[in-house]
This record gives sequence, structure tokens and C-alpha cells, in this order.
Amino acid sequence: MTKTHSPDLYNFRSPLILLISVFLGLNLGCTKSETKSFRDNTFSLLESIRIENKNEILDHFQSQFQIAGRAANDPRLIDIFLEYYNQGRKWSINSNLEYNLDKHFVEHYGEFYDLLFLDTTGFVFHSIRQESDYKTTLISDTLPVKLAKSLKSINSSSFIDYEHYCPSDEPAAFMVTPVNIGTSGAGWLVFQEPINRVNAILTNRQGMGRTGEVYLVNSKNVMLSESRFIKGQTVLRKKIRTEAINTALREKHGNKIIADYRNVPVFSSFEIFDLLGTDWIIIAEIDEAEVLTEYYRQVSKEIYDNLITSIKNAAGPKEISIPRILSSQKVDMNEFVGVRPGQTAKTKGVSTCTAVAISFPGKFSYLAHISPTDISYESEDSRFIFGDDSQNLLGRLLQRILYFDIYNYEIDSLSVTLVATHEESYEGILKNLFEVGIKINQIKFLFNPAANYVDVIVDPVDGQVTAEWYSMNNSFPSIESDLYCKNLEQVFKRTISYARELP
Repeated sequence: MTKTHSPDLYNFRSPLILLISVFLGLNLGCTKSETKSFRDNTFSLLESIRIENKNEILDHFQSQFQIAGRAANDPRLIDIFLEYYNQGRKWSINSNLEYNLDKHFVEHYGEFYDLLFLDTTGFVFHSIRQESDYKTTLISDTLPVKLAKSLKSINSSSFIDYEHYCPSDEPAAFMVTPVNIGTSGAGWLVFQEPINRVNAILTNRQGMGRTGEVYLVNSKNVMLSESRFIKGQTVLRKKIRTEAINTALREKHGNKIIADYRNVPVFSSFEIFDLLGTDWIIIAEIDEAEVLTEYYRQVSKEIYDNLITSIKNAAGPKEISIPRILSSQKVDMNEFVGVRPGQTAKTKGVSTCTAVAISFPGKFSYLAHISPTDISYESEDSRFIFGDDSQNLLGRLLQRILYFDIYNYEIDSLSVTLVATHEESYEGILKNLFEVGIKINQIKFLFNPAANYVDVIVDPVDGQVTAEWYSMNNSFPSIESDLYCKNLEQVFKRTISYARELP
């Protein structure tokens, strides 16, 4: 079955990332001050996104609160309220009255989900939706409902924060406006505010890249918006305790690189703010690896020699055992082969070629044997030697994986290992990987320029890639596994002397 993907997966360089790259373009290099500038510019952009989202939320709720507050002086609405109120609990159908109320509600209060008419006992004597709260009494010490517990003390327009509201079977907030007859209270107009407007604001992730996210948390550490990364609903269901939340509660606002609620390192910009007397926390975040990937793309040419040296130094031990092979699929030059757990894939004699292994550990692995005729090697020299016969083997492999093997959200579960005795193809291969959203923390290198050629094995059980390096001076191969190697993010950080907290 073909997997479905959103278009931005194949053009993941969002406006946020592009803006970061513009800032980086002004400060290309690897000094500590330039690395700090890159970090600070990322936080500045996240701050602007956070503030923009916060202001949009405040504008919406303050507008709704003003509308609800003015309802007590809406003669049409109050007349209808009193007509139902005077019926008491002796209910009779009045289709004309209901039609007039529904029409007036849609024309003047249509952004609310529902409107309840309550008397001073908390009895719902009418509502627009007529859900299970209709003709019931909400004020009860036995009901664990914020609205029910708050009504007794409400004598002016008030906002009741989101909770799961059983009659609607969804999260709801309420704006309550008292109704008086003369000097005496007659009851309340209760406007039900749905969660969908909050989510519409925060889930508009244009400009946030593949991993950017803005979300809300209440003062009890419970999410008030849907997660970009978690299946199913998270509103009022996901409790999170991250450093961003704790710092916001303590220091009101800030910027930090932290582990988010997925335990993934992120750039996080956060702030606690007052919404109609209620404390909410807004957080704007993007994966550190995604931002570092863009930074790498900007500075890789300037640090290339140092980076290759770091890759060499990141090699693992050469005294490991070869994985036990139950059944192995052979991979020839200019082809790729996929295997599932229970099989391995192996290619031999990789010399001027490059082997690329892509795995989803526990599910599948692909092994590609890319020759110098491939577009990955594209240069003036290769075009002169091979003419227009170049191909894009890795591009076809990535397209297959993205369309048939994984969903969008699973791309971060992929691991990629490049194996070669040279670096001629690295730039082209990395470009291909970055274009589909692979990040530098997902990429490893097995690199040995002292070898004449290498045989490569990939095992989908754990995604392990094993290289058997052969040279003319040794009768037996030296063995290396990518399980012991640092990924490209770690190598890059070492190369640029990256630190999360810089003075």
C-alpha cells in the first residue's frame, strides 16, 4: 500500500530554516562567536513566532470575551432568555422562539460552540445544542467540573479554563456573563468556547520546517493543543514536565536548548502569559538537529578538510566479529536491495564506488552500491569522463522508501551509513539526503582511505552496518561497525567546537 506524504516533505527547507540560513550566510565560519550568533539568531526567530502566535491567541480570546460580556446588554438575547426563564422548569416546545434564538446566535455569537441559559441554581433551562447538559443542574459538589464549581462565585463576566466537558465529549472553555432582573441575579449566559480555534492557530506550521512546533500548556503542565508528533489527541491528555515548562513557571520566559517532551534536543523559546486571569505557557521549538543540518549546509565547504579529519577520527574499533549471516542478499554495482529481519544484504569490492545503507531498525534495511557514473559523483571531471550517462541511484532508493515503506513522521527513525575508501561522493550523497529531510544526526560514515576496497553487510534487526576493509598489505580484513561510530552531528559539533551554552 502506498504511503501518503505532504508536499513539504520534499521541500523541507521552510521559511524558518531559510531565514536561519540567511542569518548564517552573514556569519559563515566556525569560530565560537559565529556559532553563538547562529544559535542566537535561531532563538530570535523562534521568539518572533512564539510572540506572533501568543498575540493571535490573546486577540481571539479577548475579542470573544468582549462579545460574551456585551451579551448581558443585548436586548434581543435577554428577551429570549427571559421568555425561557419565565417558563421555569415547565418546558414546552416553542419552535418560533428556538428559530429566533438560533438565528440570532449564528449572526452574533457564531464563533462559540454553544450557549447555555442557566438559572441561579445552575439549571440549564435552554441551550443551542441541547446536549446532555440540557435540562440538568450543573452546580453540584459531586461534579468534578470547573464550570459547575465556579458558578456559585461568579458575579461578573468570567473565563473558565479548558477542561474535558462530558456533554460535548471534548475540551471546552467557558465565558460566563451574569443576567440580572432589576437588582437580583436571574442566572447566567454561558458561552462554550471550543478548542479548535486554538489548534487552528498553533497547527498552522507554515514556516516551521519538519520539526518546528508551537504548543500550549496550562499551569498544571497539561497540553492545551495537539502535538505534531504524537498520534491521537494530546489536548488535556498529555502531561509534560520539561525544562522549558519549569523555567517558564519560575522565570516567566526564556530560550534554551533542552530535551522536549519526546526527549529530543530542541531549540526552545517559552513564555508564561496571562489569558483572562488564567496562566498559560506557550512554547515554540524546533529540533536542534534540523537547525544544525542547515548550519552544516552553510559552512561545510569552509570546514571540509577539518570535517574529513574528524570523520576519520570518529572510526570505531577494528576488532569486532562479523554478524552471523543466516541468509544474505547480494547487491551488485549500480543497484540496491532491500531486506527484512532474518536476512542481511551484502555488497563486495567497493573501491572507487560508495556503499550506502539505509535502515529502519527492526523493520527493513536497504543497501545501495553506487558507482562513479552516478550523479552523486557529479563534477567537471566525472562529466568529462562519463558524459551524460550519470544516474541517481540513491534518489530512486529514497523515493521508494518515502513512498512505500514509511509515513512522514517515521523519517526520523531512519539511519544512514556511508561506506567508502574516499570522499568523492559524500557531497552529492549528503545533498540528496538533506533534500528529503534526513538530518545530520541520522548519518554515519565508515571511512578508510588506507584500504583498497571494502565489503559491506547490513543487518535490519538493529540496522548495524559492518565494513570489512581490505588492503594489499594485510592478508585478513580489518572489521568496523557503525554501531561504534559517531554520527555526523557529533562530528560536526566537534569540528566547529559547538557548545549548547556559550558565553
